[in-house]
Amino acid sequence: VIQRRSIAQTSRMSEGPRDPALEPLSPRPSTIASKHPDVDHHEKGTADDEITAIIESLPTWKDQLTVRGALIGAGLGAVFCIVVHKLMLTAGLFPTFNTAAGLLSFVFLKASSAFTTKLGIKQPVLGAQENTVVQTFIIACCNIAFSGGFSLQLNALSYSTYKILDMPGDNPKATFEPTMSKTIPLLICISVIGVFTVVFLRKLFIIDYQLPYPSGAATGVLINGFYTPSGEDVAKRQIRVLGKWFSVSFLWGFFKWFFGGKHCPICSTPGSSCGGFSSFPTFGLTAYKWSWNFDFQINLIGTGMICSHAVDWSMMLGAIISWGVLWPYIDGKAGEEGWYPAGTPQSSMSGLYGYKIFITLAIFMSDGLYNIVKVLLLSGLHMRAKQAEIRRLRQQEQLDAEDQAERQAAEAAGVEEAGRVSLGLGQRSTPPA
Repeated sequence: VIQRRSIAQTSRMSEGPRDPALEPLSPRPSTIASKHPDVDHHEKGTADDEITAIIESLPTWKDQLTVRGALIGAGLGAVFCIVVHKLMLTAGLFPTFNTAAGLLSFVFLKASSAFTTKLGIKQPVLGAQENTVVQTFIIACCNIAFSGGFSLQLNALSYSTYKILDMPGDNPKATFEPTMSKTIPLLICISVIGVFTVVFLRKLFIIDYQLPYPSGAATGVLINGFYTPSGEDVAKRQIRVLGKWFSVSFLWGFFKWFFGGKHCPICSTPGSSCGGFSSFPTFGLTAYKWSWNFDFQINLIGTGMICSHAVDWSMMLGAIISWGVLWPYIDGKAGEEGWYPAGTPQSSMSGLYGYKIFITLAIFMSDGLYNIVKVLLLSGLHMRAKQAEIRRLRQQEQLDAEDQAERQAAEAAGVEEAGRVSLGLGQRSTPPA
């Protein structure tokens, strides 16, 4: 359904803008439909025939899988995987890259097509379908980088994490090193399970329920827009803006490298430390002890810009409550009875770190339990209301059927009585022999 809508929209956009002055004044389709249902049926049939003809003219799936698409998708997918790892290790989240992946795939496919044309190499005609394949390739790489656990679970199971935590009673043989021979089968299992899941969900939500699927529909409209008369100009402007801010971020990171950590002139002086641009003490050295610093990372600023304001404000409030109030308060309770022994390292689960983990886990689990109960309660109420509506409709249908049966019986009785009366009148009017 989404593909048909997107294709129909693309076909209308490819016709170019229409001049209202050249079009005769005519009532709206709804007005025509209300007055002339045959005209509305004819228009629907014509639109369906047009969409069917466009779909039949699309290339087959074998033509959409090209060598250049696979190479571009693999290259851009590797770059986006690095971005995902960096964001997961620093911020713990990453936004969706559907728009960026669609734009970059179009740019690289267009450049590859132009380059091979100049060399005289025959290549398939570039289309929205191949662009979608490359964009899907990139997003799949991002999702597998996240779902594979490279930034979370696999690091937590490694031997290096065991040495950092140094928990009493831990067994070093129970660690799991993410080697190639172990990681590749894990990723294959994750990918295959996802395929079996998405087929069922697609049939349920998109085909049966006909839900709009906003992210996929928006990506389809974006990619289709690149292949309209004005879409290529829009893509060129977008890639110029992308290149400008990419250059600014790259040059700023290169500049920050000279004034961060050991490269900072102040930090390299014995007895002095400010953190440089990598950890600038914005609120002073006392607050700097509790990680109140600014690292001037442009990628995190971009993540905050693309995330919703609800996420940004909630994370800022959590940072103020935890690092500004809660953790310093718990740290001051070290050595007191009922808390934890003095001198315990902050990274130990028996000290401050243990309080951090279990407090945040309690918040996560309570919020998850609340949402589960809420969804189950609302689903139950919705199902109950739907069943009540079904029972009401069935009762109404039964009453209507009974009324119709009564009317039919009354009509039959009336016809029979009229026949008797007519027969009686006929007998009376017959003269005797």
